[in-house]
Amino acid sequence: MLKKIGLLCCLLLLLQTHIPQKNLYAASILSLEDVIKRGLKQDQDLKDLQENLNQKKYEQTQAQQAIQDQADRDASSVAKPHSLSKDIDLAMKIPTARGGYSLAMSAVEDKQRQVTANITKLYIKTFQAMRVVPKVQLKLDAANKALKDTQTKLKFGIGTQDDVKEAEKAIEQANSELKLMQLDYKNSKIELGEIIGQNLEQDDFIFEVKPTYAKLSQSLIWQLIHLAEKTDMELLTNVSSRKLAEEKVNSTRNLYASKFGSGVMVPLNSLYNAQTVDSELLTTYYDQLLVDVKQQWGGNFLFPIPVTPFVMPIPKSMLQGEYDGLRYFDDIKYSLPISTLAMNKARATESQTRKSLILKIKKTYLDTKTAEENYAQALKAAEEVKLSMKAADKKLKTGILSKEEYIKLQEATETINDNVVTNQLSYQAALTQLDLDTSGALDRNIVPGILPWKTIDSGLDPLNKVPPVANPVIGSWSLKTIADNLTVDFSIKVDKNLKATHYALLTSDNQLIGSKLKLTSKIRHLSFMFNDPSKLKVVLYKKDTIIATALIDGLGAKGDLLQGDKVIKATDIKPSKVDKEAGTLLIGTYKINLEKLTNASLLAAQETMKKTGQGMYYKSEFSSGAWIGIDKVTDMDSINTSTGAKPVKASEIEQLKFTVVINDVGQIASVQTPEELQSALAELIQEQQQLKVDNTVAIAANKAETAASLSLQLKEIEAQIAFTQALIKGDADEAAKQMAIMNTPAAALSALPSNTAEASAAAKADLNSELAELTANLQQAQTNGDATLTEQLKLSITSTSTQIMKLQQSMDEAAKTNLAQSQAADAALADLQTEKTNLQNSLKQANEQGKKELTKQLQQQLNELSLKITAAEEKSEQAQIIVAQDNAAKQGVVEIPVASDETKLAELDKQLALIEEQIKQAQQKSDKSAVQELQLNSLQLEMDKAIIDSGLGEQIAVFEAAQLSLQKLADEAVKKGDSASFDELKKLKASNDIALQLALKSELFLNKANLEDSLAELKANGQANPLIEAEIIKITNQIVDNEKSKYSKEQLQKLAQLTKEIQTATNNQIQVLPVEKLISQGINIPLELPPVIIKGTTYITVRPLSEAFKSTVVWDDSDQTVTITNDQTTIICQIDNPIASVNGNEVRLTEPPRLLEHRTIVPLRFIVESLGLTIAWQDLTQTIEISGL
Repeated sequence: MLKKIGLLCCLLLLLQTHIPQKNLYAASILSLEDVIKRGLKQDQDLKDLQENLNQKKYEQTQAQQAIQDQADRDASSVAKPHSLSKDIDLAMKIPTARGGYSLAMSAVEDKQRQVTANITKLYIKTFQAMRVVPKVQLKLDAANKALKDTQTKLKFGIGTQDDVKEAEKAIEQANSELKLMQLDYKNSKIELGEIIGQNLEQDDFIFEVKPTYAKLSQSLIWQLIHLAEKTDMELLTNVSSRKLAEEKVNSTRNLYASKFGSGVMVPLNSLYNAQTVDSELLTTYYDQLLVDVKQQWGGNFLFPIPVTPFVMPIPKSMLQGEYDGLRYFDDIKYSLPISTLAMNKARATESQTRKSLILKIKKTYLDTKTAEENYAQALKAAEEVKLSMKAADKKLKTGILSKEEYIKLQEATETINDNVVTNQLSYQAALTQLDLDTSGALDRNIVPGILPWKTIDSGLDPLNKVPPVANPVIGSWSLKTIADNLTVDFSIKVDKNLKATHYALLTSDNQLIGSKLKLTSKIRHLSFMFNDPSKLKVVLYKKDTIIATALIDGLGAKGDLLQGDKVIKATDIKPSKVDKEAGTLLIGTYKINLEKLTNASLLAAQETMKKTGQGMYYKSEFSSGAWIGIDKVTDMDSINTSTGAKPVKASEIEQLKFTVVINDVGQIASVQTPEELQSALAELIQEQQQLKVDNTVAIAANKAETAASLSLQLKEIEAQIAFTQALIKGDADEAAKQMAIMNTPAAALSALPSNTAEASAAAKADLNSELAELTANLQQAQTNGDATLTEQLKLSITSTSTQIMKLQQSMDEAAKTNLAQSQAADAALADLQTEKTNLQNSLKQANEQGKKELTKQLQQQLNELSLKITAAEEKSEQAQIIVAQDNAAKQGVVEIPVASDETKLAELDKQLALIEEQIKQAQQKSDKSAVQELQLNSLQLEMDKAIIDSGLGEQIAVFEAAQLSLQKLADEAVKKGDSASFDELKKLKASNDIALQLALKSELFLNKANLEDSLAELKANGQANPLIEAEIIKITNQIVDNEKSKYSKEQLQKLAQLTKEIQTATNNQIQVLPVEKLISQGINIPLELPPVIIKGTTYITVRPLSEAFKSTVVWDDSDQTVTITNDQTTIICQIDNPIASVNGNEVRLTEPPRLLEHRTIVPLRFIVESLGLTIAWQDLTQTIEISGL
């Protein structure tokens, strides 16, 4: 109704009937469209909202600039550490600004609708007043005529004085009524004139309303609901709040993982698979995270004291920066739980708003249908009276009907016609309200003309389908940060029904970014490229054929892919102008291929920026071979020379000096000469020697904090020395390993000893290295015949050997003492446990003998003894740990650091390259079986890479370790008789088991998807591999077992009983499927009712499936309908009704929804495909698989 709101009221013919002709044609017509147009221009609130929209647009640019400015500060010499609150604020700047701009646009549109509706209502009111004034004037004229007639009759003695008084009274009433109507008309014109900025009271205008109507139908209501969900301001606000809340939670989780390691986040992360995060488990897991972080960043580091067998304990807190450890989130310590609860609330609010919107539209729709029916009845009466008047005309001419009877019929006709106008106005008012409640969704259904009352829908009749909703969701996209805030990986998932195999990322003007890739591949690029995803689009291919164009929608690091209005042609895509250095970054003195930039190499490169003052440059696919300075870049236009980006002069690039290059395969190499490298190494060694001297002085002066800081600097410079030595040797792997420690305090801290045995062992290792070096120097001095140096070296060797001997003696004595203390702690614990057993026996005996006072005393003693045992257990455990550390140090056992994901992936790539070569050799020999076996081996390595990249491997390891730990604690609680702890541990173990089951299931599905994609690619090339097919069947059966494991024994028994009852009640006419045969990575909620087959159609309970894929389910008991809604889809089903609605489209089902065991069940394929999911029957495993986007 926003553009066509010509709305309301009677036909021009009716106007001409009730408005004097001279007034009608003398005055100008002021149309509703013109009034709305002027009103929209005049409305101050709308102007303010438009100004706010402009402001929000600038805020987006400002947010992007703020991110870049912070990155510049972080790379500068005055960089300061971040707190969690600062990092969250930075992470949320762009999503918040983008969400604010989107809401501002919606607010302008919503205000336009409100202003239009208000003007329409006031225009109708003015029109009604204008229409009534001439009618009352006619009434007054008739009263004046009646008075004259009465006075004439009185004059001739026919009437009475009372008749005259009665006629005068009628005139008085008509005058009063006319005055009231004129005042009402005047007031309406003043009010309407105020809105459009014109004095309508003085100007001579009339108001004209043309009749319109809407083709209301039963299926239209669902279309209105679906469209309203895209435009309703309250819902849009809540959706935006939910998206921002989710983005804040995700950003916070990523920040925690980045600061403290992804391992500590695994238990917490498992909770976020559910639609609503369990607040109780969240609290438990978060408290454990705080404990883990405290252990990681608490306690002491132990530093060897030079030339002594002793170590110096230094609190870790002394080595921590302003925002390290728990200090990082001291200002908002519980940010993650708070933001998670806010996310839960935002999701619940959005769901409730959807439900309220559906109910509101239903009610308004029914009100409109009621008004429509009244209007239809009035039109029907008007048509009938029109026929009656025709017949009356004939009867009047033939004298069958008297003039008086004819006049009465005319008056009745006028009344009925007036009733048509009245009902039409009511109908138009109802349409206006429905249009307002649906946020303008009704507008497209408004057509000019009089309601075709003979063909209006009863509300039950089936109607033709309406056009599908534009831009449905066909997939999703996400970003993963790779190197701090500089590079990200862009990846997509698409609806399997599209059967896409490849994709490409384009700019809005069809410029190709990178190259066409497999659907499972990722695009790595600079993060600012995605600051405004709406400027990008995705092209989907089936092999070499473009099958779809997708628009990118979303606020932060993830969002939806929406189907574009049209598919672009391959010839429309502008290829990238790539030269050999495109995709290269110059950061300080480092030249790095963008694909291989890591946090470690970025930090190392940024350190050289501080020392040399050299900036950051990038050669993009859009810069025509030129370098672009990216220190102040905020979006992709800034690196595109065709959109005004200014390239750096070639002479400026030529003046830059480089020391390290990281190529397109990630290998690190030096570009310095051997002499330059040796000179740099010498400077580092000299700096190391000075730090050692300073450290010795600090320890001697008992300056713990200074010693700690110097020890940390020593570890970092050791890494720099090792890095430089690796460059000299050309050892790229060792250089990468040392780079991970350079400029990374946390990595350097982890390399420091954390217990006495480890510190002593480290000191001994240093002395042994020193002894080996002295021995080698001695041999060289003897060879050279240098007697003086030989004697000096012999003395140094004797001194060092003595230090090693004393240190070993100290270690042996400490180990002996520690062992004795451990044995004593164990003995003391055993004594206490014996005492507890005796005390428990005495307590039992006193209980049996009814000695209440003695029982009370013994119970108190038992409680006190339990506390002593707990302390003794802790002491014994700590002593055992120290003994284990001593044994490890004695045996020379060194804890092997876990390889980083980057290292693991690099090793897997090497193995893959080797297998690829073996496959080529086997193909040359036509050894088919060998090729197939090698292909499977290659796929297994690819799956290992995918598991590492997804983080599932780490998750599973953590959950499995937690499973063993929780079981051990539960067993101990049983032994102690601690039922409260046992119950709590049992609950935690159950939650951990669920998380483990889900992680294992995700791993299986990921492996299955990779195998299926590879098999499909082989088949497309006319090849086959039965080994891969067998592996897919094996994994599918493992998934079935996993699905079954999510049900408890009691749940499976209940399902078996339900199966039996259903089959008995239906005489086995309903086939019941085992619940585990329905497999899906997305459905983690146990089904309360197993899938069933009725008349060849498979059914499933609606709620678990819908809510598993983040849809809201609303049950309306009054008409037994179930409404399922999400951001893109609205589905309406009614029990026993084969007609359903999907986004306003009527869909006829082969079988209707039903009630079974008091639960709503719907045809499985219908509900799955309507939600945009994919369903597939696997015949070999007899399974039904449901997959999301």
